Amino acid sequence: MYASAHIELSPTSARVVPAMSVVLRDGHSFVARLDEHSGAPAVSLQRVTLGRRVGSEVEVVEGLSEHDRVVVQGAGFLGDGDLVKVVGGSATSTSIRS
Repeated sequence: MYASAHIELSPTSARVVPAMSVVLRDGHSFVARLDEHSGAPAVSLQRVTLGRRVGSEVEVVEGLSEHDRVVVQGAGFLGDGDLVKVVGGSATSTSIRS
């Protein structure tokens, strides 16, 4: 005999980023966070703790604030201190979704 079930949980808020923003290095998850305070935009690899995945988004449990901007495309090719050029939304703010 087989049974199937559907579990519904109440909605909760979550800080999410596109899954392609997450880079795995040395067994840890990182995102390339955009640092625009030094004049020229540069990136710093920020270690994060991940949670749930839904579609093309992943929850960031620890490591980012809601105002941080992360690199979406090409994040895997960047290292700490690399200078980047922000073009029409290629960086995105983390967002809170329920």
